[in-house]
Amino acid sequence: VSGVAGPGGGTAPKPVGLVEFATYLKGDVTPQADTQHFKGTRAEVRQKATAHALELLKQRLQNL
Repeated sequence: VSGVAGPGGGTAPKPVGLVEFATYLKGDVTPQADTQHFKGTRAEVRQKATAHALELLKQRLQNL
């Protein structure tokens, strides 16, 4: 997980709230990636990113 939670630090190509996710499981040829743009305060962006990361992991593990 990597991104810009804010309130500062954003740029035009990487605005505040932009978060990138990747998962890799043993045997994968390439990682699976996802990008999301969350709105809210720094704490809200972090909470939403955490929830999204856990959901992605849950989905990957269910598909084993």
